[in-house]
Amino acid sequence: MLPKGCKLFFLNNNLTNHEFFNIHSHFLAFGLVLVATSLESLN
Repeated sequence: MLPKGCKLFFLNNNLTNHEFFNIHSHFLAFGLVLVATSLESLN
């Protein structure tokens, strides 16, 4: 399931600042989860 911003981007190929921020925050959250899990596995 794609985030709403991604869907709008692929359909319209027209990215607003708000949509870009939505997609960026999704990637940011995913990266934070990856870092947290890797740190936990090290400990």
